[in-house]
Amino acid sequence: MFEEYYREPDPVKRKELLDGYCPDEGDRVLQEQMRILFDLRYKHNRNGGYDDCFLRSWLDLKLAAGAPGGMMSKKRGTKQVRAAVHQLCLDRRDEFSGEILYEEMCHLTTVYIFSCLQDSKYTGVFWGLGKISDERQRSRVTADLEELVQGISRYPDVEKDIRILKRAIEDTENMLLK
Repeated sequence: MFEEYYREPDPVKRKELLDGYCPDEGDRVLQEQMRILFDLRYKHNRNGGYDDCFLRSWLDLKLAAGAPGGMMSKKRGTKQVRAAVHQLCLDRRDEFSGEILYEEMCHLTTVYIFSCLQDSKYTGVFWGLGKISDERQRSRVTADLEELVQGISRYPDVEKDIRILKRAIEDTENMLLK
């Protein structure tokens, strides 16, 4: 169930998998943590679907990672990174199993990679009139992931909190892009 849950990109189907799972006694705690993370990650929108709050936080991290290094932007960036780390629950390792957080970050990285690879603006050249090769797409996503990891690592006091995210990015990148 866990494997199928973490492979499923659709939030509605993920919710169905989570609700339909009857865990053993030992898995009840993990399932409860998964439910809490699901509720923190996905919020209902007006269209009856879900908004991915973790993906929004990922984009906040990406924005902070690419920010210029001025003093004011460094303070603002640090605040933005800490808020995103908190939204991703990475600073709450005492509440959630490291395994569950790692799997959720791997899933988030997978969603990001597939979103990039399917976006015509991301994969296009010259205002979307052409399409770059699959190899070039992969190298572009790899460069983005490396920029994200290096960029957020330069902010003070977040190295401990982003360790799980960095490992998830690296492992997912190796699995999907290499």
